Amino acid sequence: SYNVNIVLRQGIQAVAAITIVSRTSKRLCSLVLGGVLARTLFSIAYAKVSRRLARAQTDALAATSDVAEQCLSLISTVRAHGTEALETRRYRRQLGQLLALQGQQGRVYGLTRVVFGVLGGGQLVGVIALGAGLVALGVLPPEALTSLVLYSEFIGSATGDIADNWARMQEALGAASQVFELLPEDVGTSLRRTAAAEEVAAGRALRRES
Repeated sequence: SYNVNIVLRQGIQAVAAITIVSRTSKRLCSLVLGGVLARTLFSIAYAKVSRRLARAQTDALAATSDVAEQCLSLISTVRAHGTEALETRRYRRQLGQLLALQGQQGRVYGLTRVVFGVLGGGQLVGVIALGAGLVALGVLPPEALTSLVLYSEFIGSATGDIADNWARMQEALGAASQVFELLPEDVGTSLRRTAAAEEVAAGRALRRES
């Protein structure tokens, strides 16, 4: 609800600021809307990637926990003799996958910050350059250009906040996508999976000893 509140509030403020800019200069408003459109398209792509990575991290974390649970179960039934190295490699492999996904998400976030910075800077430079030309032609008062620059920066900040919080909402949805699928699993199914894992580990231990 916190992220939804920020998205709605910043969206209303951005629309109000765009309305003010459009009343002052149609040309500058078109430039600002172009920057908003570019941010929106990139934000949609970023949110989709964030949701996919969040779901993949949840799956990797669940697989890592499953390996640890199986190891503990085998230890409690004294069936893990001779398979310690194998189970350790399995656990480390799952942890490596989880860390790789987290690193990928960090790189995507960093790339997003760079792209948003470039888009915001380009929009600001465009507004100043076009506004200065309109002032030189006498179409736009100098004091109006100052206001337009401030509103342009405000719109860029608002759209950036919307993109961040929208991506966080998508991450939460991606991380929770498997929760309701896992809830209906009964205890019997879980016990059967554990027993099957124990049998596999026991068979491996017997083959090694023979």
